[in-house]
Amino acid sequence: MAGLAVLGVLTGLTGCGDADSAEQDDGTVPTTARTLAVLATEVLGIEPDSFESPGEDEGIGVGIRFNAGEGDDGDLVVLTVAEADGLPACADAACADWSAEEGDFQLVWDTEAPEEDPGLLVLRHFDDGVLEEVFYAGQPITGDPREQAGLEVPVSRFEELLANDRLGLAAPAELADAPLPGWSGDAS
Repeated sequence: MAGLAVLGVLTGLTGCGDADSAEQDDGTVPTTARTLAVLATEVLGIEPDSFESPGEDEGIGVGIRFNAGEGDDGDLVVLTVAEADGLPACADAACADWSAEEGDFQLVWDTEAPEEDPGLLVLRHFDDGVLEEVFYAGQPITGDPREQAGLEVPVSRFEELLANDRLGLAAPAELADAPLPGWSGDAS
């Protein structure tokens, strides 16, 4: 499945983030997989079925499964945050870069292969030395996802998540303390 292969090459941002959670003077804590999961479920409006550790590279990340059913793993969102020098170059024909007030964005997608793979999208946001990235696989991607009607989580909502002021290498302490149904203390 192409979506699973992409998880391993999401620009090396997929660590789990076991940072010290002591609150700083500015009311923030180091970002963890849990704070990422709280923010993602809130902004995207998804109800998690399970959480996953996306890997062991640089950065902080969490995988969230939702819409699972009998015999179906459901949809997958992976959110990662790491220090970086910028966005990677657009090397794929299914790639778009743009700048906004919130920083620079890049969208990469792979369309569905019927009966084999639903396709995927990766949206990246770079601002002030931090690269935030969301990967999505679940509903079929039939073309440019920005123009695709009917996606349960549209690209605009992923963009809202990545541009959220609470996302970064430090998170507001209230994210660390917020309830998160289904969280067992790790992302596996």
